Amino acid sequence: MHNSLKAAVLVPPHKGLPAWEAVMLQQALGEGLLQDIVFLAAPEKKAIKGSLVYRLYKKFEDHWFRTVPDAFSITPVKELFPAAPVLNAGENNPANTDLLFRSCLTDPAYHPGPVPPMGIWSIRLGNGAYEAAALPAFGEVMNDEPVTGSSLWVQFPGQNNALKVYDGYSNTVPYSIKNNLCVQAWKASTFLAYRLKELLSLGKESFIKKYSSAMQSGRPGLRAYAEVPGNLRMAALIIRNAWRYLRYKRKSKFQSQRFTLLFQRGDFNGHPPDLGAFTVLEPPAGCFWADPFVSTAGNEHYLFFEEFSYSRNKAHISLLKLDASGKFSKPEIVLDKPYHLAYPFLFCWQDEHYMIPDTSANHTVELYKATRFPRQWELQCLLLKDTLLIDPTLWLENDTWWLFGCAAGPAHTSTNDQLLLYYSRDLLSGNWTPHPQNPVVTHIAGCRPAGKIFRMNGQLFRPAQNNASSQYGYALALNRITLLSETEYREEMAWSLLPGKENNLRAVHTLNFSAGIIVADGIPRK
Repeated sequence: MHNSLKAAVLVPPHKGLPAWEAVMLQQALGEGLLQDIVFLAAPEKKAIKGSLVYRLYKKFEDHWFRTVPDAFSITPVKELFPAAPVLNAGENNPANTDLLFRSCLTDPAYHPGPVPPMGIWSIRLGNGAYEAAALPAFGEVMNDEPVTGSSLWVQFPGQNNALKVYDGYSNTVPYSIKNNLCVQAWKASTFLAYRLKELLSLGKESFIKKYSSAMQSGRPGLRAYAEVPGNLRMAALIIRNAWRYLRYKRKSKFQSQRFTLLFQRGDFNGHPPDLGAFTVLEPPAGCFWADPFVSTAGNEHYLFFEEFSYSRNKAHISLLKLDASGKFSKPEIVLDKPYHLAYPFLFCWQDEHYMIPDTSANHTVELYKATRFPRQWELQCLLLKDTLLIDPTLWLENDTWWLFGCAAGPAHTSTNDQLLLYYSRDLLSGNWTPHPQNPVVTHIAGCRPAGKIFRMNGQLFRPAQNNASSQYGYALALNRITLLSETEYREEMAWSLLPGKENNLRAVHTLNFSAGIIVADGIPRK
């Protein structure tokens, strides 16, 4: 397999690219996945005119959100890639091209010639619940859907149907069609580089075999919005959308967004805990508490957690001690840096205590060792440098260290829907290999780490946040890891833990345990 590929890109007759596709190609070139690009002029995709009310509403959004980075602003390819050849319609596709990428602005039915060896690649925006919609990312906003899907497809030579090789689901940006579509496009700009890395790592045949059996099934897209709504229907949708927005603004004035800690004495049995029976630890004014991890020594439990200070606009790692009599100590800071700290992942190795806090604000993954547990910690090494890895979570299996964490992604996009995985034989070496399948999980309903990985009853489990909601940290999913290797990763949801009246919570997004205690965090309903 090549170390990099030569690509042809279909562009419309005006020979321009939307900003998100330009970023996508620049990333693939910058990472050495593509070595050459040639642009081919192709028929333009038929424009959707829509009803008068729709056109007026679109103009309103374009003006109102004019300062928002526009993923669809057009730039001539000669300005973006001055050295790349640009061929007119009818000119032959170069014979040595490895793959072809189809811009979203071109006619999807147009074929410039034989399928290249590495296939024809294309991205479909907003093709989740409303796959048949005329306007991508439209139905999700108007129907108040929590997530919007986008995907990457490849048609290889000799195949009648394209393979879905990336199936991503991110938060719907509520109330705005333009903002939702732009955010989905910026997120989709990362898809191509991820899957080209996997193709180059696995080889073509293994890549095709894998995706021929994966991600090709699912519920069919809804037929709603197969055509742009007419004037009356569009007006009704706009009014309903505006009413939802006003209702949200009113509710947000009275609802607290402060996370706090919850705990219950007893052992975790692997089933969803009754959070309504947990004791709430109320943080003092001016801060919130989140991301609890716990370690037990004798009859004492040590809770490490993120303590966010509103006045400092950053967090540090604090400690609470629960003694045998059931009394908590006052919180004390055990780790503070000039940058934001969160998610104090704890583990023991070779009879020593270690912590990996979230230090993505410093573009690092930092490993700390306790010099005097639980209060004194010193930096042991940097696991990763120049990397934004959110909520890093470690697991040791078969003499291999596995490091999970969420990708930050492009600006203005969610940090909750791309789970990355790295592995290393030596924890302290600083040599970590990215998993070829990265991101190994791409659905926001069970992606971002939410606690330690654990083995119970012979099965391996990974707690994850379920952020398929307008509320960040909405719920928990416990995922069962069914395949963990250096080439493949698979997991399935075992159970979910939702907030509600029965547990008096509006959100819950971390779950951890140790001998004799279970800890969580959440936003109480008030």
